[in-house]
Amino acid sequence: MLSYGDAYLGQGEVTSDNKSEQKFGLIRLLTSVPVLMLLILLTLEIWLRQGHNHVDALNIRSADLWGCVDRLALVKKVRPQAVLIGSSLIMSLDQTEEGKNYLTGYDPVYLRSLLDKATGKKISCITLASGAQMVSESYFLAQAASATSHPPGVIIYGAALRDFVQDQLAGEWKTDTFNSVAPYVPLTAVPDIYSEGGLIRFFGSHFCYLYRDRDDFKNLFAFWAKEALEHLPLDQPFMRLDADCYWKPIKSGYLMEEWVARRQETVLENLRIKNPARLRDYFKRFQSMFYRLQNKETSELSDHYFKALQRLCKRKNIMLVVVNMPLSPDTATIVPPVPMQIFRDYLKAGGDNGGYYFIDLWADPRLSDADYKDGVHFKMSGLTKFTEIFVQLLQKRYPAVLKRMADQSAAEQPGASK
Repeated sequence: MLSYGDAYLGQGEVTSDNKSEQKFGLIRLLTSVPVLMLLILLTLEIWLRQGHNHVDALNIRSADLWGCVDRLALVKKVRPQAVLIGSSLIMSLDQTEEGKNYLTGYDPVYLRSLLDKATGKKISCITLASGAQMVSESYFLAQAASATSHPPGVIIYGAALRDFVQDQLAGEWKTDTFNSVAPYVPLTAVPDIYSEGGLIRFFGSHFCYLYRDRDDFKNLFAFWAKEALEHLPLDQPFMRLDADCYWKPIKSGYLMEEWVARRQETVLENLRIKNPARLRDYFKRFQSMFYRLQNKETSELSDHYFKALQRLCKRKNIMLVVVNMPLSPDTATIVPPVPMQIFRDYLKAGGDNGGYYFIDLWADPRLSDADYKDGVHFKMSGLTKFTEIFVQLLQKRYPAVLKRMADQSAAEQPGASK
């Protein structure tokens, strides 16, 4: 018969076993696949938020393909009087005397020097342009740049017909900068987001860096896989960019996953030196692709964001200067004349109605084919001409814009009254 003492000792052993089971149960839970996966994802999320673009450092295409995050950080730090937005047409104003940085720069040095002379003040500018930037991207970058305690007094928008009609980029989320810039855009921009797809992806990228950078990892793993598979006897190699700027199935050259801005700049500059005619033909054909299809949805989306940009500038008391950017006379021949005239009238009407200050430099006779590297981007002579014409027109037509820059610069000087 079981005594009371035996029963007591037995109960104690059961209690000890229960505690052990609870302990090991907790360990099993913490080491289970779902919990470990959540911990890994949380760690990765925190790591990605530190601002280091490790995929880009490996020369693989990332969400921040054009370095917009670094330049937005510079806007916050420098507090420039002017910000430039638009495509690589206006980004080429950042190039140096050696012809570098026209696809990777952020500082329009010559423009700054002329603005200094025109205003009598030290004017700072930061370029937020990016390759093939669409109007929606320009709007989101302007939102992010103006979401500071000291927004720029002037935004200079280098607009082009291509930015308003390219059918492949009809959705905001299809553009190169959407995912990288979204986390820096205030939620007040939500009512201006045009499409449901754009809204869903905006929230995903805004709150989750893992979602924002998902293509980074896809590109990285795709690159590793393709490089490994090339060692197998495949029917044909993967498509790569050859030194002559043709995409073809070859084992040497750049995969699309490797085609980052700094490599584009290097390859195109080398081609300009060795075969300038081939480079001009490349960009001429590239430009012609933009006008083959007329997408009504793209035009409506672009018009929506262009008007949202104007409302943003009025609300933030920012002067918006819109410049219709030129192409070389030879490349301009492939642009359909009727859509271009409609576009010019559209921009002029917006300026006449007070939405912005408008300067139309399309087909300006002072710019020749010799002023362009490739028919699209300025070389130093074209940069000099364009910038001088632009600043002279500001002085003549819109001195208030220069005064805004000068006043803001003066207010930023040490000892200025706050």
